[in-house]
Amino acid sequence: MTTTTFTKSKAMALKLGEVAPALFCTFGLRNDRKIPYQRNGQQGVGADISDEALFTIDAINSMSNIRYGQYFGLSMNKPIVIEGKGHLVCLDVDMKHKPEGEPTHPAIKNLADWVNKKKALNELSVSGKGYHIFVVAKATSNILRKYPLAQGQEIEVFGLASSDKKSILLTGVAMEGEVVEMDDIEALLIELGIAKERAVPPPAQASRGNLEFLNPAQAQASRANLEVFEAPLQATARQYVNDPQVTYEKAVEALKSISADCDYVTWIKVGQALHDAFGDQGFTLWDDWSSGGAKYKGQADIDTHWKSFHQGGGVGIGTLFHYAKEGGYENQAAKADSSGLSIDNETGEVLPPALTLLSVTDVISNPSPAPTFIWDRYLPRGVVSMLGAHGGTGKSTVALMLCVSAALGRPLFGVDTVQCKTLFLSLEDSASVVRNRLAFICQKWAVNPTALDGKLTIADGTEYPELFSAEHRNAGDKTRTYYEMNHLVKTGEVGLVVIDNASDAYGGDEIQRRQVRAFIRSLMEVAKPVNCALLLLAHVDKNTSRLGKPENGEGYSGSTAWHNSVRSRLFMTRDAIDRLTIDHQKSNLGRCHESLRLQWLTDELPQLVTNQAGSDSIDPLLQAVASKDDEDRAKKLLRMIAEFASRGQFCSPATTSRNHVHAVLKSEPEFSKMRLRTDDTKRLVNQCQRAKWIEQQEYRDFRRKLHQRWVLTDSGRLFAELPAPTAPT
Repeated sequence: MTTTTFTKSKAMALKLGEVAPALFCTFGLRNDRKIPYQRNGQQGVGADISDEALFTIDAINSMSNIRYGQYFGLSMNKPIVIEGKGHLVCLDVDMKHKPEGEPTHPAIKNLADWVNKKKALNELSVSGKGYHIFVVAKATSNILRKYPLAQGQEIEVFGLASSDKKSILLTGVAMEGEVVEMDDIEALLIELGIAKERAVPPPAQASRGNLEFLNPAQAQASRANLEVFEAPLQATARQYVNDPQVTYEKAVEALKSISADCDYVTWIKVGQALHDAFGDQGFTLWDDWSSGGAKYKGQADIDTHWKSFHQGGGVGIGTLFHYAKEGGYENQAAKADSSGLSIDNETGEVLPPALTLLSVTDVISNPSPAPTFIWDRYLPRGVVSMLGAHGGTGKSTVALMLCVSAALGRPLFGVDTVQCKTLFLSLEDSASVVRNRLAFICQKWAVNPTALDGKLTIADGTEYPELFSAEHRNAGDKTRTYYEMNHLVKTGEVGLVVIDNASDAYGGDEIQRRQVRAFIRSLMEVAKPVNCALLLLAHVDKNTSRLGKPENGEGYSGSTAWHNSVRSRLFMTRDAIDRLTIDHQKSNLGRCHESLRLQWLTDELPQLVTNQAGSDSIDPLLQAVASKDDEDRAKKLLRMIAEFASRGQFCSPATTSRNHVHAVLKSEPEFSKMRLRTDDTKRLVNQCQRAKWIEQQEYRDFRRKLHQRWVLTDSGRLFAELPAPTAPT
């Protein structure tokens, strides 16, 4: 557990303890499962927990760490009443099941606006996909425990007699505001569109007549009962018609696709699902559906099972729709009429168009803004770009140099940057590694680190690196690390974000196009609203890594969606003498920019060695150093060729043979230290041949078969500082 996690969670607990007589437990996370702990370390905090088993606010205030778990939790197993003011209430906004691309429900947006306007106390949930909002309310009647709003979006209410009895994990992440006091929480929920205004008073007792659509054989006999039951019950159910997937009417339709003669387990789960969604209002629906089956034993049997259910027991309304879908039920959220309008098939509401028509006649007289860049022509703003390279090539160093350059508004490798605030998110390298890199950059560039204060932010995400998680073939979800990053970008007015790197940030299958696109779209949701440039660092595939260059010209790994989804893509390679090349392989906003050629010398930073304006002139000092490095490597190579030849292991001039120079020498420790790839070895061998340090010679093996081998010439031995060869025996 990091100090930051403890400090933030403790701050939220203390904030709540200031306004309410609250008690607290602690929480641990195990495989994304929240485990509550009592004060003595015993797991489980039930509705009947004693006050002595929990922490008081004074106990929390004196704590410097959490012995059991990682977070504090607010116990809401029973209402927390503040004398003269009302109940402490938590509104839990949950969007962790919202499908990728599904818009945020308007009611949640209204609630967010209300929170910002009132400066109500709120925090980000541990999943990173929801919020906890804390208020004090006097009038709390007629409040449901849960308000489903749209696919995967809902608001749960905790702290009331009608609420589920549980504890709320307190993160303190992005904590803002104070506890707001109000008179009537139901009025607020209606005003925000979370709850519907009550159509009729709830009936004291709904008749339990058989439903016509479920058991047509008994319809005529029970029509009177049906009318008595149907009108008030459906009106009451429609008080909160927010999500077509969980309305009473939709459950009625779904039940038509489930046989009442199903197995016992299915029958029980259908009942639990109806109980979870509608409370006691679902009893009649389960009873009348069950009565259509041959196994029906009467209302007393139904009542016995119904009383054993409890809301929040783990089986939700989604289970009912799952069984219904297996029976042929089709749940379409919207349909298009003949006019092309999208119509909600449950409410009849006209939905906003999915397509936006663009104006074409004024593209010259009223032009759209031209693309802008943080790093001229390489990194466009408002979109996602990628820099791919083999591990150890230096992409993290170059990316951090870019962040420093943009923070100070200085060119990088002769290419202009736009001065802006920058964020470097390290998901792979530890804090000490990144800090050491930054210190080295500051020393070499004579930059006082204080000049970066407020301009460069470095965030360590190595403890929880995934920004996006997906299993099997599903669309995937954003994580709490993603939401914390997004918060930093928005509140910090960041212009450049670097994520290091994709293999840690992406928790899906790299060859699943749907998941890759969803991940890149999630990053677009960070870049586009604030018009920042987002650079994702990525490792290359195995073949590219092995060859030292992009196979078939492509420098990315996995699905082509990595290439197609990003708007600009760079690929960096490093040769044997530490020369770097950054190729601009893709640009959706114009032609690709020129390649950058760099030299990375020992104890230095990468720097430009080629005049990018078109001249091939290289800095004489750097050229001399590079030539000297080549000479040193050539000497070592010649010595090893001669040594292996003295043992009868010859190097063939044929690059396709099994005993070419690289194949023969690669197991030699001294050769490995030279960090030569196959192409680098070929280049050195060619240089040695042009310098007449080696020549080809024919020889016969023990089978008298003719072969060729490299041998050192006299000048080669002189250059390699080797003695003259002994006379052959």
